[in-house]
Amino acid sequence: MRNYDEMSYEEISEITGRAIGTLKANYFHAINKIKELVGNEI
Repeated sequence: MRNYDEMSYEEISEITGRAIGTLKANYFHAINKIKELVGNEI
């Protein structure tokens, strides 16, 4: 949602019912996992 739909954390929070801090933490960990899997090429 953040990348593909270019939505703000506030918008995503309203849709999912999750706290903004939770969304930011999940996004951070997901990006780091992707970087780890592709060898930091992004």
